[in-house]
Amino acid sequence: MFIKSANIEPSERFHFEIEDCSPAHFNKDIAGKNIKHIKGSLHDCCGFCKVTPKCKAYSWNDMDGGTCWLKSDVGPVINKNDVFVGVLDKG
Repeated sequence: MFIKSANIEPSERFHFEIEDCSPAHFNKDIAGKNIKHIKGSLHDCCGFCKVTPKCKAYSWNDMDGGTCWLKSDVGPVINKNDVFVGVLDKG
């Protein structure tokens, strides 16, 4: 996965800011709560969530070149290898 091999500081390796969403956290997922999944990059997921009714969060993995899993709730958060999770900032 591209982010794990990037040359970045350890404190930045596990999350980064995406506009209008909370930081995306690495090796986390939201159990179930899937509304739908859409092929896209991690940066696309927040935008997809913003325009999807009832979407509150998303997870992303590199399945099929990158897949956003749009979520109807923000938890429960679980540990899951090679998955990013972020929450839509409604504020």
